[in-house]
Amino acid sequence: MAIMDMAVVPLLTAPLPILLKPGGKFVFSITHPVFKSGSRRIAIDEEDHSNQAVRNTSIQVFNYTKLHHCEGIGIVGQPEAHQYFHGSTSSLINLFTDHGFVLDCLEEPVYKGERSNNKLTSTAYQEFPPFLFFGMNLERI
Repeated sequence: MAIMDMAVVPLLTAPLPILLKPGGKFVFSITHPVFKSGSRRIAIDEEDHSNQAVRNTSIQVFNYTKLHHCEGIGIVGQPEAHQYFHGSTSSLINLFTDHGFVLDCLEEPVYKGERSNNKLTSTAYQEFPPFLFFGMNLERI
């Protein structure tokens, strides 16, 4: 959960083939670049369905393919904004494949259980995965 906090990810990806054993694996997670980027808007509304209020959640995404920097909430109440560096999923995968890695696992888990009433937490919109997990294998010929 740190790559989205790095301004220059190749400083990590470039030395990995030297640091890992042949066939080594690098596993990492990030906040989901589609649903948790700084260029998104969460919309929650209610509508009447058969005389019952039904809550709908949607996310509007802006500038998904554009590499960009933004400030946001890392931990509620922290004194300074958190720095985030966003890019598309493929741009991140390419930083690893350019150094000999092959993607062999990709997971997008969603929260289960009780829904939060706090509109800024990920448990408020359970249909959208807040995190993305990667497994990258180092392929050496």
